[in-house]
Amino acid sequence: MTEEAALAHGLRLNALTRYLGPDAIYDPELYIFALHQGDIIILCTDGVHRGTSNEEIGQLAQYRESPDLAATLLWLTVSENVDDKTAIVIVVA
Repeated sequence: MTEEAALAHGLRLNALTRYLGPDAIYDPELYIFALHQGDIIILCTDGVHRGTSNEEIGQLAQYRESPDLAATLLWLTVSENVDDKTAIVIVVA
């Protein structure tokens, strides 16, 4: 599925695809990759993606230190009146 098709897909919004709990059978996706000094990992909920694009996030990541980046992403999300929970975790290597 292309990124455009995923964004337009009807199940995209508020679809629970995985969960943890007493009856959950969970097969985690694990990725191993090398990080270099200065690399940034951004983990965020879909609420952030409703207020910003991947391109905006990438551009901000190039020019911001981690506290400013999180605050800016949160501000962009709120300024777009996104009605969703928002969580942002930023890791700088």
